[in-house]
Amino acid sequence: MSIVKTPMETTIHKDKALGVLDNFLSGLIASGDPALLSKAEKISYWIEDYSKYLAFETSFKPESLKAYDRGDILKVDLGFNIGSEQGGLHYAVIVGKNNSLYGRNVQIVPLTSVKPQKDVSHLPAGQIYIGNEIFNSLIKDISTRLDAGIRESDDLKTISELISKELDAGPDDDKISDPENRLEEVKRRLSILGQETKWLGKAHKEVMKMKKGSIALVSQITTISKIRIVDPRTCRGILNKVRLSSSSLDAIDKGVLEVLTGGK
Repeated sequence: MSIVKTPMETTIHKDKALGVLDNFLSGLIASGDPALLSKAEKISYWIEDYSKYLAFETSFKPESLKAYDRGDILKVDLGFNIGSEQGGLHYAVIVGKNNSLYGRNVQIVPLTSVKPQKDVSHLPAGQIYIGNEIFNSLIKDISTRLDAGIRESDDLKTISELISKELDAGPDDDKISDPENRLEEVKRRLSILGQETKWLGKAHKEVMKMKKGSIALVSQITTISKIRIVDPRTCRGILNKVRLSSSSLDAIDKGVLEVLTGGK
């Protein structure tokens, strides 16, 4: 059992810990080495974000997020980690089977992009090549929603032209329908179309940053708090409908089994 310290003792410990951290970061900055400067910057960002996560922890309600399923692709904040551990913003795939809406954690396998000259046919143990599935899945979703948006835009244009004719019509002309009510309907649908246009803009930015090939780092399977999920947090998220195929999930399962048990 840990010993409960007094506020004074805890304050002294806090000041000592912050002093150690400050000396470490100051040393990195003073080195003038671009790589060490970058490291100091990343650690500083993570300390800031980590503090925000801890402050949010008590009020966090996992049910405020969307429901997640095995195979869903997420963008998660893995923070600043040590050595070869994956850190920063990374795509990941949910591998756990029981994902309650009220559960506070999810089990994931981090993903990384294929680097130039990487021979995906000879990957080391603990890495599974999953091809272009994530890229292709998001492109397909964007294409489908873009086509739907174009059709909706054309439909609204036709309706607007009819409304204009009705409003300009004389008292003896035939009326197709109540123009005022139809105008309100057009406004509502335009608002929805505007939201969809914003989504498409964000999705385009996301896919432009994506690399086509991905590798699942099955040796780094881990459990994370849902607080770390950056996207998708709701059904409006960019990655909401992006998920891996059953065959890729089976390959990841096999890789996890081999890493954890040495089984085949």
